[in-house]
Amino acid sequence: MSRETQLVGIVSTIVAVLIAILSVVLPPIYPDQLRALPIVVLVLLVVAAVLFLVVVPRASRANRPAVVGLVCSILGLLLVVAFWSGLPIVLGTAGALLGRVERTTGRGLALAAVIIGAAAIVLDLLGFLVDRLPA
Repeated sequence: MSRETQLVGIVSTIVAVLIAILSVVLPPIYPDQLRALPIVVLVLLVVAAVLFLVVVPRASRANRPAVVGLVCSILGLLLVVAFWSGLPIVLGTAGALLGRVERTTGRGLALAAVIIGAAAIVLDLLGFLVDRLPA
């Protein structure tokens, strides 16, 4: 795994953790969410570690990284409804990275992985911002 890929994985994980934390600590605050926050962050960190330390490196060396990237991107897009978890950010980033690995071959799946992964990231951030708007 290249240093650039590692850096992107670290940055996306930090952003995702910040989204998860800020979704809970910014008003309005619900006590149940505060109690669940450590579990959400732990799950997010485990998923990010598995994605960026196992899935992305292995899929990058595999025959068709765009297929794995597309799966990650679609999962990220589907989880936008749980924007507060930060999972769409790490899944979308992993999908886009894997799509970019195979992009040089010009395959449609690679482009789809990048576009859907980017959409998952943007929609997650928009969901967070819209949720934080005053009522």
